[in-house]
Amino acid sequence: MMLPFQMVGMVIVGIGGGMYRRSNVGPYTVGSCLETAVLGAFLTLTYDLITNFGFAVTLALMGTPLLLGFLNAIIFGALFSIVHIVSNAAVFGIAFVPLTNTLQRFLGGARTWKKDSIFT
Repeated sequence: MMLPFQMVGMVIVGIGGGMYRRSNVGPYTVGSCLETAVLGAFLTLTYDLITNFGFAVTLALMGTPLLLGFLNAIIFGALFSIVHIVSNAAVFGIAFVPLTNTLQRFLGGARTWKKDSIFT
């Protein structure tokens, strides 16, 4: 029962990452690290809330009231969510610039990452 909620969460994460890439026209800099750390934390929080709601729906199908199931999922999943959010923010903040610079060199330079380069 969790799979549809995980899929929705991943779609939102993919759209958020794609929108960020399209909005950044210039080269990625160290300042981009903070942006991606915050974006990573926000998208991880969104994903965790969606999957916790999916768990609550599963509990509701077994007879637990939906709100009580959601609160239980939030409370019992809080430690995991905190670790998940903080670690993703750290990884996004630290690895973003080196990874994108390496990918740009590997895939053909900065032109690969421009807004219209996919369709031209």
